Amino acid sequence: MYLADRMSVHSFVDAFRQSAERKEEFSYEALRALFEQLDDDAAGMEQPLEFDMVAICCEWSEMTRKEILKEYDVSEPEHLEDRTYIIPVYKNNLYPTLISYLIQEF
Repeated sequence: MYLADRMSVHSFVDAFRQSAERKEEFSYEALRALFEQLDDDAAGMEQPLEFDMVAICCEWSEMTRKEILKEYDVSEPEHLEDRTYIIPVYKNNLYPTLISYLIQEF
């Protein structure tokens, strides 16, 4: 569904960044984390996934901890793990800092 043609992380990020409608959908760090998740999912399938930017945007959201607590009425973002995928997104530097989460819509 997402990654036919075996996209690289760079072409995946560039596709979003060059899209007039979707360039602000995810942070750079979230796009990298999302690519890793989708690439791992694709590796376990018999056929490659087709890249579909709209489907990705409909299925995934990037949210801060505060937004998650308000939107889903949970005390911690990790409490959603039994209902859906939740991927922590870190700023990549010498000391990784949690900046947001990717939530698979459910």
